[in-house]
Amino acid sequence: MQTKPKIPIDIAKVEMLAAQGLTQEQIADVLGIADRTLYRRKKEMAELSEAIKRGHAKGIALATNKLMEQVRDGNLGAICFFLKCRGAWSEKLKIESNNTNTTKIFLFDGAQDAPKDA
Repeated sequence: MQTKPKIPIDIAKVEMLAAQGLTQEQIADVLGIADRTLYRRKKEMAELSEAIKRGHAKGIALATNKLMEQVRDGNLGAICFFLKCRGAWSEKLKIESNNTNTTKIFLFDGAQDAPKDA
Protein backbone atom coordinates (compact mmCIF):
# COMPACT_ATOMS: atom_id res chain seq x y z
CA MET A 1 0.00 0.00 0.00
CA GLN A 2 1.31 3.41 -0.95
CA THR A 3 1.35 6.13 1.73
CA LYS A 4 0.75 9.79 1.10
CA PRO A 5 3.87 11.97 1.05
CA LYS A 6 4.38 13.98 4.23
CA ILE A 7 3.40 17.61 3.98
CA PRO A 8 6.40 19.75 4.90
CA ILE A 9 5.85 21.90 7.98
CA ASP A 10 7.57 25.28 8.25
CA ILE A 11 8.92 25.27 11.81
CA ALA A 12 9.52 29.04 11.83
CA LYS A 13 5.93 29.68 10.72
CA VAL A 14 4.60 27.37 13.43
CA GLU A 15 6.62 29.26 16.06
CA MET A 16 5.35 32.61 14.76
CA LEU A 17 1.73 31.42 14.81
CA ALA A 18 2.11 30.07 18.35
CA ALA A 19 3.62 33.41 19.42
CA GLN A 20 0.47 35.12 18.13
CA GLY A 21 -1.59 33.02 20.53
CA LEU A 22 -3.07 30.50 18.10
CA THR A 23 -4.06 27.12 19.48
CA GLN A 24 -2.60 23.97 17.98
CA GLU A 25 -5.87 23.35 16.16
CA GLN A 26 -5.73 26.85 14.66
CA ILE A 27 -2.08 26.37 13.68
CA ALA A 28 -3.03 23.16 11.87
CA ASP A 29 -5.83 25.01 10.06
CA VAL A 30 -3.42 27.73 8.89
CA LEU A 31 -0.96 25.08 7.71
CA GLY A 32 -3.73 23.27 5.85
CA ILE A 33 -3.38 20.02 7.78
CA ALA A 34 -5.62 18.14 10.18
CA ASP A 35 -5.01 18.80 13.86
CA ARG A 36 -4.37 15.08 14.41
CA THR A 37 -1.61 15.33 11.78
CA LEU A 38 0.00 18.16 13.73
CA TYR A 39 -0.20 16.15 16.96
CA ARG A 40 1.32 13.10 15.26
CA ARG A 41 4.11 15.15 13.69
CA LYS A 42 4.89 16.71 17.08
CA LYS A 43 5.57 13.20 18.38
CA GLU A 44 7.81 12.49 15.38
CA MET A 45 9.63 15.84 15.34
CA ALA A 46 10.91 17.20 18.64
CA GLU A 47 11.76 20.52 16.96
CA LEU A 48 8.08 21.02 16.05
CA SER A 49 6.97 20.54 19.64
CA GLU A 50 9.75 22.87 20.83
CA ALA A 51 8.77 25.52 18.25
CA ILE A 52 5.21 25.58 19.62
CA LYS A 53 6.48 25.88 23.21
CA ARG A 54 8.94 28.63 22.22
CA GLY A 55 6.26 30.49 20.29
CA HIS A 56 3.79 30.43 23.19
CA ALA A 57 6.54 31.62 25.56
CA LYS A 58 7.47 34.47 23.19
CA GLY A 59 3.84 35.59 22.93
CA ILE A 60 3.43 35.60 26.71
CA ALA A 61 6.73 37.45 27.13
CA LEU A 62 5.62 40.13 24.65
CA ALA A 63 2.29 40.65 26.39
CA THR A 64 3.95 40.67 29.81
CA ASN A 65 6.49 43.26 28.68
CA LYS A 66 3.74 45.51 27.31
CA LEU A 67 1.74 45.13 30.52
CA MET A 68 4.77 46.01 32.66
CA GLU A 69 5.44 49.08 30.49
CA GLN A 70 1.90 50.22 31.28
CA VAL A 71 2.41 49.49 34.99
CA ARG A 72 5.66 51.52 35.01
CA ASP A 73 3.87 54.37 33.21
CA GLY A 74 1.30 54.48 36.02
CA ASN A 75 -1.67 53.06 34.09
CA LEU A 76 -4.09 52.34 36.94
CA GLY A 77 -6.00 49.70 34.97
CA ALA A 78 -2.78 47.83 34.20
CA ILE A 79 -1.68 48.10 37.84
CA CYS A 80 -4.99 46.69 39.09
CA PHE A 81 -4.92 43.91 36.49
CA PHE A 82 -1.37 42.95 37.45
CA LEU A 83 -2.13 42.95 41.16
CA LYS A 84 -5.29 40.89 40.69
CA CYS A 85 -3.53 38.31 38.51
CA ARG A 86 -0.16 38.12 40.21
CA GLY A 87 -0.64 39.71 43.62
CA ALA A 88 -3.73 37.78 44.76
CA TRP A 89 -5.77 40.97 45.08
CA SER A 90 -9.51 40.96 44.65
CA GLU A 91 -12.07 43.68 45.07
CA LYS A 92 -14.95 42.93 47.36
CA LEU A 93 -18.00 44.98 48.10
CA LYS A 94 -19.51 44.72 51.54
CA ILE A 95 -22.81 46.36 52.29
CA GLU A 96 -24.09 46.67 55.83
CA SER A 97 -27.50 48.01 56.63
CA ASN A 98 -29.33 48.44 59.89
CA ASN A 99 -32.87 49.46 60.69
CA THR A 100 -31.97 53.14 61.23
CA ASN A 101 -31.87 53.94 57.49
CA THR A 102 -28.08 53.96 57.57
CA THR A 103 -26.19 51.94 55.01
CA LYS A 104 -22.43 51.50 55.03
CA ILE A 105 -20.68 50.43 51.86
CA PHE A 106 -17.07 49.23 52.00
CA LEU A 107 -14.86 48.54 49.02
CA PHE A 108 -11.73 46.70 49.99
CA ASP A 109 -9.16 44.44 48.41
CA GLY A 110 -8.82 40.80 49.31
CA ALA A 111 -5.37 41.39 50.78
CA GLN A 112 -6.83 42.97 53.89
CA ASP A 113 -9.93 42.54 56.01
CA ALA A 114 -12.96 44.75 55.63
CA PRO A 115 -13.10 47.64 58.11
CA LYS A 116 -14.77 46.62 61.37
CA ASP A 117 -15.97 50.01 62.59
CA ALA A 118 -15.74 52.55 59.78
